[in-house]
Amino acid sequence: EGVIVGLANHTILIAKDGREIPIDDSGAPIRTHDGTVAGVILVFRDVTERWTMERERAQLLIQEQEARATVQAANGKLQFLTRVSTVLVASIDYEETLGNLAELLVPQMGDNCVIDLITSASSLERVAVAATNPAREEALRELARRYPPDPKGSSTRQIVAQKTPRIVPQLTDDYYTAAAQSPEHLELMKASGGTSL
Repeated sequence: EGVIVGLANHTILIAKDGREIPIDDSGAPIRTHDGTVAGVILVFRDVTERWTMERERAQLLIQEQEARATVQAANGKLQFLTRVSTVLVASIDYEETLGNLAELLVPQMGDNCVIDLITSASSLERVAVAATNPAREEALRELARRYPPDPKGSSTRQIVAQKTPRIVPQLTDDYYTAAAQSPEHLELMKASGGTSL
C-alpha cells in the first residue's frame, strides 16, 4: 500500500540463543524518484525495559488493590467488634443484652442465631433467637417451646464441658432425621432453614 505500518503489539523476536526479546516495530516503503515502491525499511526497537516497567506497575497495582481490600476487611471487623462491645455493656439485664447480641450477629455471622444458657439448676434456657427470615425465627422459637433441648445430651452442654467449639459444616437430611424426636419435630427443624451449625 506504500504507507508506514506498525506490526502487532507484543511482538517477540527470538534470538539464536533462545532468548525472547519484546520489540516495537514499524515498516516504511522505499520509493524511487517516480514514486514506485522499491523496497521496505523495517525498524525494530528493543522494549524489554518498558515491558519490565509495565509488568512491575501492574504487579504494584494488584498488590495495592489486595492491601486496600485487606484494610477494608480489617476495618469492617473492627467496626463489628466495636458494635458488639457496645451491645455487651449497654445493659445489665443479661437477657436484653444477649437478645441484642443475637440480632447483631444476624446476618453478620449467620442467617440464624440462638443463645442457650445452662442455668444453676443444670437446665438449658434459650434466652435469645434471631433470624434473617421471620418464618425461620418463628420456627426456632417453636422448636425451643415444643422440643426443649435435653440438657444432658445437648450440643451446648458438650461444648461447655469440653471447652471447645463445635462446627457442623453441613446439616444433611440424615443429621436432621437422627436428631428428630418425631415427624413434626423434623419438619420444624427443616423449617428453621439451617444448613450448617
